[in-house]
Amino acid sequence: MLALPAVAGAENFEVDSVADETDSVVGNELCVTAAGKCTLRAALEEANFEANEDGIGFVEEVEGAGKKMEGLFDGGPAATIAPASGLPPIAHALRIEGECVVALVLRPCVGIAAPDPSKPALVVENSEDVEIDGLAITGASTAIAVTGTPRFKAFNNWFGVKLDGSAGANATGILLGPGSNRARIGNSSFRNVFANNSDVGLDILGAANASVMSGYFGVAPDGVTMAANGKDIEVTADSGSALEAPGTTIGNQLSPEALATPECDGGCNVISGSGSSGIDLEGEPAQEEAPAASTTVIGNYIGLAAGGTVAVANAGDGIHVGQAARTVIGGPRTSEANRFGAGDTAVAAGPAAANLVVRGNSIGVGANGASVAPPTDGVLVNSEGLPSAAAEATIADNEIRLQGGVGIGQNGLGGWIAGNWIAGATTGIATSGYEERGNLIEGNLIEGSTLNAILIENELNEVLANEVLGSGGAGIKLLGVSPFRTYGNRVGGDTEAEENAIFGSGGAAIEIANIEKNSNNEVARNWGGGNGGPFIDLVALSPKTEPKGPNDGVAPPLFEAVGRSEASGSAAPKARVRIFRKAGAAAGELESFLGEAVADEEGFWVVDYATLPPGATIAATQTVGGGGGGGTSELRIAATPPAPPVPDACPATGCTAPADETPPQSKIRKHPPKKSDKTTAKFAFVADEAGASFQCKLDKKKFKACKSPKKYKHLKPGKHVFQVRARDSSGNVEPQPAKYKFTVLG
Repeated sequence: MLALPAVAGAENFEVDSVADETDSVVGNELCVTAAGKCTLRAALEEANFEANEDGIGFVEEVEGAGKKMEGLFDGGPAATIAPASGLPPIAHALRIEGECVVALVLRPCVGIAAPDPSKPALVVENSEDVEIDGLAITGASTAIAVTGTPRFKAFNNWFGVKLDGSAGANATGILLGPGSNRARIGNSSFRNVFANNSDVGLDILGAANASVMSGYFGVAPDGVTMAANGKDIEVTADSGSALEAPGTTIGNQLSPEALATPECDGGCNVISGSGSSGIDLEGEPAQEEAPAASTTVIGNYIGLAAGGTVAVANAGDGIHVGQAARTVIGGPRTSEANRFGAGDTAVAAGPAAANLVVRGNSIGVGANGASVAPPTDGVLVNSEGLPSAAAEATIADNEIRLQGGVGIGQNGLGGWIAGNWIAGATTGIATSGYEERGNLIEGNLIEGSTLNAILIENELNEVLANEVLGSGGAGIKLLGVSPFRTYGNRVGGDTEAEENAIFGSGGAAIEIANIEKNSNNEVARNWGGGNGGPFIDLVALSPKTEPKGPNDGVAPPLFEAVGRSEASGSAAPKARVRIFRKAGAAAGELESFLGEAVADEEGFWVVDYATLPPGATIAATQTVGGGGGGGTSELRIAATPPAPPVPDACPATGCTAPADETPPQSKIRKHPPKKSDKTTAKFAFVADEAGASFQCKLDKKKFKACKSPKKYKHLKPGKHVFQVRARDSSGNVEPQPAKYKFTVLG
């Protein structure tokens, strides 16, 4: 028997029989039945007699042939206790210790086969400091039902799994009922297994500040084989007793040692294989359950096996937040990230899930960095009904790899959608709903969306500093369907840092498809190329009844004079006119912003800019609405004057033009922060000569051919140096590459 700690006034009882017999004399501090054995029932009767911190252990070895032999409670099928009736409820502080080592693994070595599937196997009520370790409990309505018992602990148990590893369903594994605050279900070293439970693996109902660590939910003890629970974890308030369930923490901030291996360890829970949601924070109102509050979910594998590279799907959502308030999923540190594999939606929240934070998680990404079978959708949030913008959601710094579906969907009152990396979705980011405040969509990288990278179907959003690569349709689309409209949105900002970079879209870079009137949307500074349609495309949804199209059908400004360093023309009075440089004649390309001005009361405007080469292509937009904030036009194209003709100096013999010996110059337009814990770095760059090619290098590696934007993955912590140099068509190479230094934090 594993030795139990001695406590003054306490007794340690050694169970040496699987029989179900009562104690012969309760209260004499001896666990002895009429047959001279110590049974679990007798030990519980003695432990309940006085309020001491007693312990119950189990004999692992038996005497035979003059020596001790393994047997009895050694983890074999014969070590299962099958009571004929319910066991006595645990009423005082108690530790039950049933672990032993089998094949070098510490695991449950005592089984309890419940006598009645409609009743709990063990009941803990109105006590404190009860700890139950090393039991395999099957066949009960609830394996362990805990009420009114602070500081309950459970380590290294199997709920719904027999000692031989086969299924033995309970309805619920553990119920932490009202008043059972500060419970510890697993720790960083010892895990519980919740499998094959038809209702819920772990049900936290009206209990505050529980900690859930290192559990295997919905998988067998091997961490791989699906062994579905109805739900893996449910955390709810008890509306019947008006007791909330605040402060639950599921998972753990992982140590560097745990992060260094792909396995789910160091407090990480495997939450997979559920018949519905992996984690449900809303519950069932018909069962007197109300949403939880202030739940934190960090460092877990959800919809994945314990190795982190194979999906074990949840049938429903990975995390169903519902209306639970102040839920935090992940965090700004790598050690706080959850990993999500297959299922319905990784995180589904709302309506009115106040102060939701979904940050720094990996969805559809295995622990080895490779893609794994993903959920259908990434993060879907319904913020309708929130009381104010102060309660809006934060969805930031997540890596989301899908095979269709929506990467991030935000409906209703806006939130902060920033720094996410989304790949392979049908739609990367989608916003909808009609509220008084839109979203800030900022600094996201969205690759390979089969339709749109960003789809806006509501109002008052700001779309800034995003990178959009390879969308099947328009890169950024604003869509208003009658009778609704999309208005007051702003795509791009007023500084270089706020520009959206849009490359390789199958349609327009930016498309606004809307009803005609009162749908003004501003398109400010943006850049990109290789898009299949115009860079800005205003599409009339009802060309017969509203032929002018969205943004009140505003037309591009007119050029009256174009020079190499100045352009002028006419626009709507007080309109803001922006001038852009184009690298060539392609409609879906803008290279850089040159300058802007506000037209006077008669509509005249003039914009000065840095001197351009002869014959350079420029483009202009106008935004109506008193200097900004109104509707923006499509582009008007013009060119600077061509170079004057050069007299033929050698008409008879012919001559060779002087060789181009001027090297190009490159400029880094986008880069990561100087210091960040992200292990991915993305750079965008341009050259001052059209048609120039590029070579890139990172740290001490050699220069290699590259294209803008350039991305590096899985960077090690420490200092890094990125360099890029340009090469023109004459073979001139930039002598001093553009350089950027940055640090990946450990």
